[in-house]
Amino acid sequence: MIQQLSWDTRFFGYPVGLTQISAPDQLQGFEAAAPEYKLVYIFADQPLSKLPEQVIPVDVKVVWSLPLAKGAAQAVAPDFPIIRYKGKASPALMELALESGVCSRFRLDPRLTHGEFKKIYSQWLQNALLKGQVFVAKDGADIMGMITMEYQNGKAKIGLVAVAEPYRGRGIAKALVQKCAEVAADAGCTHLFNPTQAHNQPAMRCYSGLGFLETERKYVYHYWRG
Repeated sequence: MIQQLSWDTRFFGYPVGLTQISAPDQLQGFEAAAPEYKLVYIFADQPLSKLPEQVIPVDVKVVWSLPLAKGAAQAVAPDFPIIRYKGKASPALMELALESGVCSRFRLDPRLTHGEFKKIYSQWLQNALLKGQVFVAKDGADIMGMITMEYQNGKAKIGLVAVAEPYRGRGIAKALVQKCAEVAADAGCTHLFNPTQAHNQPAMRCYSGLGFLETERKYVYHYWRG
């Protein structure tokens, strides 16, 4: 069964749907079941083989989760300030938001040719700014790194994370994640979770090193009609 994604449809300007399958044979006859969709996100429990031409692999989505304890402090305090960002997105902040999606399926899918990647990541940043859930690591007036967060059903979800190239290798990403853990715990959240891409090895090492546990792995494909 294909679920219509109203937000994606409105945002991209063409019909978008989503389906989840647990076995490769569920892909048979898929095209006949999706005549009204231009794009369908397919989330599978296992890798799919012998794909039809219209279906391309775009991601292996890994969800990491960390239990939270209220009042817990960061294991090691960073030697730089991490503050809540206020105001409109600066060019530097927007550049980092786009950098956070370097491994995104919306960037890597060659059939997304109408600026969808930039539009959706820009919108995600604007949404986080409106909710006041953007944190930045600063070096004077410069933004070294950024992270966004949102609350979902008693849990907190990390969204965009990026560190500017000159500042990488200094533990900034870990410090930003730990900041979100503190804020989420103080807000009463039970867990902090984050979906990332399996081929984003720096992110995978970061979450593993901070004690996150892998709780889900999905193989993601895009179906394109015509």
